[in-house]
Amino acid sequence: AMDNAITTTGTLMANEEVDLVSELAGRVTAIGFQEGGNVSAGQVLVRINDDELQAQLRKAEANLKLGKDDEGRKKQLLAVSGISQEQYDASQAQFAALQADADDLRAQVAKSTIRAPFSGKVGLRSVSEGGYVGNNAIIAKLQQIDPIKIDFAVPERYGRSMSAGNIIHFTLEGDTATYTGEVYAVEPS
Repeated sequence: AMDNAITTTGTLMANEEVDLVSELAGRVTAIGFQEGGNVSAGQVLVRINDDELQAQLRKAEANLKLGKDDEGRKKQLLAVSGISQEQYDASQAQFAALQADADDLRAQVAKSTIRAPFSGKVGLRSVSEGGYVGNNAIIAKLQQIDPIKIDFAVPERYGRSMSAGNIIHFTLEGDTATYTGEVYAVEPS
């Protein structure tokens, strides 16, 4: 079966690769990974100081409680025609606005904790504990290298015989072992 074998060179690539980015600007309070180390999906990699956001959230939640109580009282008054529908609608709109504010702050607080989106190996970090990160600043690269991808090209005349599921054998430079892989996608070009 080896008489129709094609030999070609290829490039190893991470299966998944992302830049870990902070969506929030602030001071780094904790770093939860070792440079060059492995991390698990969901692992906390960086925490950014959210004291101010937490304080704003507590205030928003207190206002939300007051808004809810007010809306509840006005609902009872409306039932006994103690107030107009407009007055009740206004309190309902106010409550909805307070709810939106609180939700927005909760989302901001969530952004203060940066977690690994998948398991993999983390590269060098560009932030330090106590340091300040800007909005959308890159913290480190995360690569998933198990499984790993191999990118290789075959001459056009063999292109039709390449299809998903084909088994490939490969060796790595400076390594005598032969490894096996499977074609998962073919690009027409």
